[in-house]
Amino acid sequence: MKGSFKKYIKILDLSRFKIILILIIIFFLILGGLAPALNSILINKNNELSKKESNNKNNEEYKDTSLYDDVWAIASFYWRPKYPDPMEKITFYSTSFASNGFISSERWEFDDGHKDYGHRTTHTFEKKGSYKVTLHVTAHGFKGGFSWNCRTYYVTVGGDPFPKIKCKPENPSPGEQVILDGSESSDPDGEIISYKWSFYDVKNPENVIDLGSSTVIYHTWTKQGTYVVLLYTEDDKGNNNTIELTIDVSILKLIDFDTFSRGITFKIRNYGNITANNIRWKVEIFRESLLKIRSKSLYQKSNTITYLYPDGSRTINLNDIRRRICKIKLVVTAEADNAVKICKTYYGRIIGKFIHLSEEENRNPLIDAFKFIIPFGVGLILLIYIYNIIQYLKISLI
Repeated sequence: MKGSFKKYIKILDLSRFKIILILIIIFFLILGGLAPALNSILINKNNELSKKESNNKNNEEYKDTSLYDDVWAIASFYWRPKYPDPMEKITFYSTSFASNGFISSERWEFDDGHKDYGHRTTHTFEKKGSYKVTLHVTAHGFKGGFSWNCRTYYVTVGGDPFPKIKCKPENPSPGEQVILDGSESSDPDGEIISYKWSFYDVKNPENVIDLGSSTVIYHTWTKQGTYVVLLYTEDDKGNNNTIELTIDVSILKLIDFDTFSRGITFKIRNYGNITANNIRWKVEIFRESLLKIRSKSLYQKSNTITYLYPDGSRTINLNDIRRRICKIKLVVTAEADNAVKICKTYYGRIIGKFIHLSEEENRNPLIDAFKFIIPFGVGLILLIYIYNIIQYLKISLI
């Protein structure tokens, strides 16, 4: 058991400080779970004292108010087939229910103006697209009263496939082999049976060149330039979709980013067989809100390197970042008079002058969610304790 625990700790790559911090948070979460129970006991005791005082003073019987007299309608439904084709009959099933009552009416409204009533209905859509369907329900309570509710879903008719392109490396050099992978493409109502790859140079968009029809394509661009790769997919029902990916082929590359360092450190390297002249680089840091609702410029710096010989590199160190703790987005760009502009984006956090970075595609959503929930959980626990203290003081003063 002990060996397994150490193994998991090693996989998570947690320091001793982080382990202690997590254990402290778990301890407070357990105490937080006990807090509502303690609060309930104290309030019930207070209610009993209040009832006794009321009975002694007014000689009136104490009556508890009940929520069972209220009725709540909850609208919900599903449909089959989940991804219908144009002119295919769709059956909609209501799964609505009522708390302390019963559903008395169900009314369906469709995007094309059609309406119907009942627990189940059928409908067809003539063309491909996304259509809004709304179910309105009314409920009557067993002891009187009524409630109504509605639920809206969007039905996708003629489900198109969802193509996806992965490019390795993301910013290739001239003469470097590129892997174009479309294996992560998907189809909601069937399977993809056809792949067609092509590309064009942004300077000559009319000249589209075919690359092949395999799931994975290997290609090499011999010249610098900005190329747009297109992946056309078609499923077994004849639905199709196309996606584009812009690839910058340049003799310059941005490499050796430290994932955790004091400041920002990276290299600009020339992978070509010619000298790069007047290399202009720029570093921008944007402060992001937790929910990515807004972004604010936090730091910006740029400079110029006069030349860079073939297979040469220049290290950039930036240590003048202001002290703060926040979530960031880092964007680094580089270009030269004879080299295509390249860009690299990282996400991470600033803690003082230390920066922790990770590429978006490698980010773990569970870890991000955990880091997002902890501050709110700790704050909620503190509020519960403060509320309990206030309730205890009120009871003590009675």
